[in-house]
Amino acid sequence: MTITVKCMPEDWHVNKDTVEFTLDHLNKHLSVFNERTQPEYFITFEHKGLTFHDVRLVPTDLLKSVGQSWGGQQDYRHVKNDDYSRIEKSVKNEGVDLRKKPLQIVVELDDNDKIVKVFKMFNGNSLNDILDKNSKLENRICAIFVKNRNYSEANMISIGTYQNNLEKPFGACTEANLKFSLEKIIENDGFPIASNPTHNQEIEWFKKVTAEISFITNKNIPESSKQNKLLNELFNKASNNTSNNRSFGTGKEVMEVLRTKRYVDTPSVLYNSFAARYVMVWPSCKTLFNNALNQDFDFENGSVEIIIHLSHPDMTKPIEWFFSTALDFWKKWNGMNEFVNPQLPINLKILGAYQPLDCLKDIWEIDSVVPFSKIVAYKGDKTMSGIIAKVKHELENKKDKDEDFENSLAELMESGIIPE
Repeated sequence: MTITVKCMPEDWHVNKDTVEFTLDHLNKHLSVFNERTQPEYFITFEHKGLTFHDVRLVPTDLLKSVGQSWGGQQDYRHVKNDDYSRIEKSVKNEGVDLRKKPLQIVVELDDNDKIVKVFKMFNGNSLNDILDKNSKLENRICAIFVKNRNYSEANMISIGTYQNNLEKPFGACTEANLKFSLEKIIENDGFPIASNPTHNQEIEWFKKVTAEISFITNKNIPESSKQNKLLNELFNKASNNTSNNRSFGTGKEVMEVLRTKRYVDTPSVLYNSFAARYVMVWPSCKTLFNNALNQDFDFENGSVEIIIHLSHPDMTKPIEWFFSTALDFWKKWNGMNEFVNPQLPINLKILGAYQPLDCLKDIWEIDSVVPFSKIVAYKGDKTMSGIIAKVKHELENKKDKDEDFENSLAELMESGIIPE
């Protein structure tokens, strides 16, 4: 006859008034939480510079120099841990749950595997702080990591952010933490960029940071337009605001630029910019119509002229992003208008798409409005790869011509034909 011993939730908890964790506690913890059952907490980030060694009991005295004073503000969290109060309440009422993750620390070991120095605690700061304040426990269950050749402060921030995101869904707070962490990584020489990057160098930078976002968020990446906005902001920071690309998410931002050109309202023309969402153009026109009634605009004889903005550019594939977004809008807009009659007294004109990319400036000036007919004509019968190849060919030709001009100018200055 088999006797089954039932294990209740309280059997996994260690009371806060216990003096120390024992080897039995440690072994019980390791029976459910270890590198085989939870590899993401131990070995999936070794390429970032930390090698897992073991899990052991560590006296609290060794952790004093790395503890956080108010609940876990770190280089990968810009505010106090929002779970701090919940964790504290749980520890006070139930004790420490041995089924949960251990503290994670980076250490230096001597030849006998004894801890010589604790460099950093990168996970469990909140719990450690709570235990310091609310318990009698004189040691901690810690996962021990040592530095390997890939270690850097930038990678350490990456690992810490990744660990923070393992147990929570991606939301507003973690979006803020994501931006905070990536900015800290850049400040610590992560993702360097040349002072005057080429088109290809820019794309490679964006691809690297995109891959990093996927890693540190545990693949819970932000919605695409939010991610593109964040990436463009980070690139400006990394390149000291030398980027010539525009990253606008609203029509208002686009019109602030275009009104400095020639797109200024007149008694007979109203200009505005709408997102590339074909189903929202007529509803947006209705809102524009209702708002403009108070301005006594003559809708019967005047016209409403709209510039379509494509939102924040995807700089991992900027050429494809521009053409695919613009052409997709134009196709769906024309298809919808074969069946839609909104019954609005508006003479509507779609002027074209706003051009925000430096890599297209030799085809269409940056900050210009490109008629959709020209975008369609440029594509012709080419595939997307054909369009990209054509644009890159024109970029190379322009680069060669610029270099020839600079060399000729230098020769003329050197010969004294023109003054320096």
